[in-house]
Amino acid sequence: MIEANSSIIFSDDAIRRFLLGELTVTEQTAFENRLVADNELEARVRLSELGLADDYVQRRLTRAESLRVQERFLVTRDRQHMAAVSQALRDRFTPATHRSAQGFFNLDNTAWRYAFAAAILIIVFATVWLGVKERRLAGPVPPPIRVLPKSSPTQSPVVAHHPVGSSAPTHQEEATPLPEHQTMLSIALSTNNTVENPSELQLPNDTASIRAVVSLEKNQLGSYRAELWNSRGEAVFSADGLTPNEGKLVVDIPALDLSPGEYMIRLNGREDAAGLQYYLRIIR
Repeated sequence: MIEANSSIIFSDDAIRRFLLGELTVTEQTAFENRLVADNELEARVRLSELGLADDYVQRRLTRAESLRVQERFLVTRDRQHMAAVSQALRDRFTPATHRSAQGFFNLDNTAWRYAFAAAILIIVFATVWLGVKERRLAGPVPPPIRVLPKSSPTQSPVVAHHPVGSSAPTHQEEATPLPEHQTMLSIALSTNNTVENPSELQLPNDTASIRAVVSLEKNQLGSYRAELWNSRGEAVFSADGLTPNEGKLVVDIPALDLSPGEYMIRLNGREDAAGLQYYLRIIR
């Protein structure tokens, strides 16, 4: 039950139920009254719209939820545009060869598993047999011949380009001045940073860029595309070909033109369409 109280923090589940039209009349009225006066809740609803459109396109919803999205969510041109963008990203980063091979060569099939195991055993036995055969043909290995190093006369050092008795010229190096202000800030993001619990970052006005260190899940891909979305549903930054290292992905984001507010970083892999979402709040 949702109460019309300004101190109540609405959960992600309540926001999604609102978008799918699953709230009761009383809950719907209380939510809409709070939405008109609460800018933070409005930003969270906007980001949840992006997430719901992406889940619908990526087919992460149940059949009943997908039907409700079609009937109650995709009723405005803005939301239809969100779904179209997610669909374009899915088509862009899902290779045709991967889609066709997935239906033919599927390790979930028991027959394919046995065939794959048999092929590995054949390769192992063939490798061992070839190694034994090569040893028999090669015969005994002769012992290595030790060669004593030749002695060379010791040369005395010669002072070049300077007269004897004079000291070599010294070169004075000027120290590079340190920057007066910090130009990059780092922020750590994980799957715990949801719409309801974004990671906050105090951003000085002279900060040139933000380094987001994103913790990935166990099933990592070879490379990712990173996108930064604001609460108005606008993509303000993107980067391709980002390679993870030890379970983390580093994304350097230009920060001079970023305004205070809620943001979402979305990661899309090149080899499948599964997207990851991380949320942060910028404070100036």
